[in-house]
Amino acid sequence: MSATQTTEVTSTFRRTPAYRYVRVADRLPIDIDRTKDLFEVLLPVRLFNPTGGDTWWLASYNPETRVAFGVAETIERTVGSIDLTELVEYRGFLGLPIERDLHYSVKTMGDVMAEE
Repeated sequence: MSATQTTEVTSTFRRTPAYRYVRVADRLPIDIDRTKDLFEVLLPVRLFNPTGGDTWWLASYNPETRVAFGVAETIERTVGSIDLTELVEYRGFLGLPIERDLHYSVKTMGDVMAEE
């Protein structure tokens, strides 16, 4: 190869999801039980940015809209809707995707909100 020729290197991993963030085995409801106290709602899935401090805990997930409900900690910890399409497409430092915490133990929303 001459000095004037360049080879473009493309990475398919940057365009494809790295994980199944929500699995059938998680049995996440499509919507949370509104009759239940929010602090008693279970958060069975934890996602995190491996190159930053962002974390998401999921309580429910609608596969048609790809929107989850849970707790997000970006700048501050908040409760609300989480767009999974954005999380799947996100690539942080060095092109790393959001990861699912495989060693996470289920917590309630009250426990997560009380953590420092």
